[in-house]
Amino acid sequence: MLYEAESGDITLALAGDVLVHRRFACYREPRFRSLLEVFRSADLGYANLEGVSHRYDHRPAMRKGLFSTAFPPECLDDMRQAGINLVSCANNHSFDYGEGALLETIGHLDRAGIAHAGTGRHLREARSAGYVETPKGRVGLISVTATFTEHHRAGDQGPDLPGRPGASCLGHSMEYVVDGDSLKALRKIARRLGMKTGTDPQLNKEIVFLGSRFVQGRDVKATSRPSPPDLDDIIHWVKDAGRQADWVMVSLHSHEDGATPQLPADFVRVFARACIDAG
Repeated sequence: MLYEAESGDITLALAGDVLVHRRFACYREPRFRSLLEVFRSADLGYANLEGVSHRYDHRPAMRKGLFSTAFPPECLDDMRQAGINLVSCANNHSFDYGEGALLETIGHLDRAGIAHAGTGRHLREARSAGYVETPKGRVGLISVTATFTEHHRAGDQGPDLPGRPGASCLGHSMEYVVDGDSLKALRKIARRLGMKTGTDPQLNKEIVFLGSRFVQGRDVKATSRPSPPDLDDIIHWVKDAGRQADWVMVSLHSHEDGATPQLPADFVRVFARACIDAG
C-alpha cells in the first residue's frame, strides 16, 4: 500500500451542538484534557457550530421564545487547538444576528483554519461541501438544517443576481391520513370558507387544508416528506462531494420529532436513505 488514504480506514471524533461563549484552552482538569485528546488523536474532529461568531456588532433577530447565540472569534482558535477542524453551520441559529454575522462567521472560520459547510454568500456556496485533507484521505461535509424560518434560506444566484446569504435548508411538508368521513368534513369546511384545496377531482381522496395534505386511508396517522426541490438539490451536492472526497459526511440539524421525541421524523428517514443511495 503506497498511501495511507488507500487503507479505507479513518478515525473520526464527532461532537454534537457546540456553544462556546468563553475561551477554554486554559483549563487543565484531567478529565477535560482526556476529552480533548480524543479529538486531537483522531484523523478528523467534527462539531456542529450552534451559533455565529462575531464581536456583537450585529443586532440579534427578533424571535419569540428563543435565544440568540454568538461566540467571540477567539473561541474558534480554542476549538481548532482542541482538534476540531470541521464544523457544520446550517442550523436554527445560523441567522440569529442576520446575514452580516453569518458572513462574518465564515471569515472567522477561514482565519482559524476550520473547514465548514452549510452557510454561504449564496445558495451554491451554502449547499456545497466543506473539505478537510487528512492522512487517511479527503473528507467532505454537507451541512443542512430542517429547522428554520424561510428568511434563513440562502438565495440562488444567477447572471443578474448575486444570490442571498443564508443557510442550506431542507423543507418538509406534513401529510395526514384520515378516514372518508373526516375527509368529507374537511372538504365541507374548506368549501364554506372559500379555501382552495388543491383537490384532484378525479381521485377525490385528498385535500390540501390549511397548508397540509390530507389523504383518505384506513389508519389515521401523520407523516412527513421532504421538499422535492430541496431534496434533489442537496442530493446533487452529496454526489458532487462523493466525486471529490474519499469520505463524505452529511449533517442534518432537525428539531422535528417522529412518532416519539426519541425517533426521527419520517422526512428525516427519507432524506437519510436518499443520501445513502447517493453514495
